[in-house]
Amino acid sequence: MSYLRFRNWKRYQNADLAKKSHGGLAWVKLWTIRDEELMALTPTTRLLFYELLKLAGREMNAIPNDMNFISGHTGLTLKQTVNGVQTLLEGAWLSETKTKRNSRNESRKVSRVTLDREVEVEVEEESSKAFVDEAQIAEVRSLVDRSLRSVG
Repeated sequence: MSYLRFRNWKRYQNADLAKKSHGGLAWVKLWTIRDEELMALTPTTRLLFYELLKLAGREMNAIPNDMNFISGHTGLTLKQTVNGVQTLLEGAWLSETKTKRNSRNESRKVSRVTLDREVEVEVEEESSKAFVDEAQIAEVRSLVDRSLRSVG
């Protein structure tokens, strides 16, 4: 059996609470930073993303990669679940692992949010020197996301 995990889970969820938890988290953090790529997905896939966040909290970020299990816990049809999980894997929101155990090593990959923030900081620094419009910022973000997908 393989498992699905959210990337950078420890970074964005409460690690102290997870250490004290015996079997699952009572709540998970839902970040409100707008992810344009996530917002571009179909409403069904976005719903699956949010339902999987809750399921990851209950399963300590080791969701069994069993589409019937996921479908039963999210309330979506099997077809919607299969298509949505595939989209989330391709978009690097989820990763697949062979073991239920967490890695002892922190992820060496840079998160999408971190890169977005770095781009924003660079743009802010540059904006004091020259005018940067929203189209240029969107283009840089798009390039960063594409390069992350090729690395992941």
